[in-house]
Amino acid sequence: MNCTGTLKRYYLAVRPQTNKIHPVHKEGCPFMPDDKNRIYLGTFQSEAEAGVEGRKYITKSCSCLFCAKEAVTAEKNLVTSQITDNCFPTESQLSLASENSFSCFLN
Repeated sequence: MNCTGTLKRYYLAVRPQTNKIHPVHKEGCPFMPDDKNRIYLGTFQSEAEAGVEGRKYITKSCSCLFCAKEAVTAEKNLVTSQITDNCFPTESQLSLASENSFSCFLN
């Protein structure tokens, strides 16, 4: 985990996502492309550090949403208990739920 100071390996996807941005993945990410479709960036303590390195290769790059969420969740768990996190929906979960309800209403 990044909070403990351990280094992780990061990779930049050669192919962009549909939004034309190239994601930076942490080793172990289930969305990381295969070897021929990624660039090894090095070892870093945070997604932010890896993102800076990724932008040296491709300016339109940023952290993979899955990897970034994993880091934010781990940091949040240091501050709050796991029980509290699971009891209350996050703002984004509420937003998604209301959007899904709205789209169902329109259908």
